[in-house]
Amino acid sequence: MGSHTSSSKGSDPHTRAPAAMPEATAPVDYGRLTVAHYSAHPGQSPSPAAVHDGALDAAAVIPAAELPVYVISDVHVDFQENLAWVEDTLVDHGPNSVVVVAGDCTDDLALLRRCLIAFRAKFGTVFYVVGNHELWIRCPGVEPADSFSKFDVIVALCRELGVLTEPAWVADYRCLIVPLPSWYDGTLHQYAPWESPGPHVDHALECWNDTKWCNWGIGIGRATSAELLGRVVSRFHEYAEHNLAVAQELVARRSELCAPGSAPIVVVSFSHFYSNRQQLMPLMEAARTIQPSASGRYPPNFTSVAGTTRLQTFIDRLDPSVHVCGHSHRPFDFVVASAGSDDDASSPAVGHERARKHGCRYVHFPLGYPGERERGLAPVAQPSPLRLF
Repeated sequence: MGSHTSSSKGSDPHTRAPAAMPEATAPVDYGRLTVAHYSAHPGQSPSPAAVHDGALDAAAVIPAAELPVYVISDVHVDFQENLAWVEDTLVDHGPNSVVVVAGDCTDDLALLRRCLIAFRAKFGTVFYVVGNHELWIRCPGVEPADSFSKFDVIVALCRELGVLTEPAWVADYRCLIVPLPSWYDGTLHQYAPWESPGPHVDHALECWNDTKWCNWGIGIGRATSAELLGRVVSRFHEYAEHNLAVAQELVARRSELCAPGSAPIVVVSFSHFYSNRQQLMPLMEAARTIQPSASGRYPPNFTSVAGTTRLQTFIDRLDPSVHVCGHSHRPFDFVVASAGSDDDASSPAVGHERARKHGCRYVHFPLGYPGERERGLAPVAQPSPLRLF
């Protein structure tokens, strides 16, 4: 989550204290949330429902014991408790296990190295996509010159450590996992109950630390407008387009490696940021109960920085069984029903035979900040991330 400048990560012990950090106050309380289950058609508001039965047919493709894919996001190892969870509490899941880490580990490159090494020690395969916190530049002269350069440094670090930032097969060519780098541009904004219609995104950006700490270099700078953020999204989507092309090539080569008539594949895509408004429903429901502070001020509206609708076009083209994301620290697990029927013969851009029945499952499972877990806003830290299947 891009923490806003009038709040911080709470009073939890912090392993790094960079200069000029905003003064700590209590984090915004968006309400006590549990994992949400929704069913919706694209473009419609979801209504609560138990929709998992029959929503995903992965078991017909790969026995659960052969597909140990776990997901986690927002581990924020700047907090000593979270670093201890990754390095000490997290159990060894074995050489055949896979973990998808959907961004926001830390902006400290030394800590990021420790975090990724810990995941590599506990899982056979680690996939990772950069979040917003990783791209903060809080130590000019020590860190890369701008946030795009830092992204490149992080990708090189992942390559050094054997952490995957491009699509790859797992489970013997039966599951394809596809990272989708992105950013936000205000296109997912929804008016909070306390907001009146009018200009919103540019003003809201002033409230978030990303605007202060991310520097996008020549031509964009601090990205203080939706127009400039659109350019940032376009740059990241060049990487996403590359990964989509890699996925397409991997699927094409699978036919050369596997016997004719092989079972359909399970595709799992993941990003740090949101791609549709269904993902915002838990936050919007909780927003109805938010009261102003003693000074009469409401918290900044997270939906302005949640993600981009442009990311959904990549997901639609990929047509995954599951899409994993991070960012808000508010967990959900729901299915958005396909607009077509179960026997719809249309093919996704990557050319695979779908292994799902009724739509795409969207999952967000954050570790979050220690204070959020104490207040029931994020899942209690277990010795394992969430297992997808």
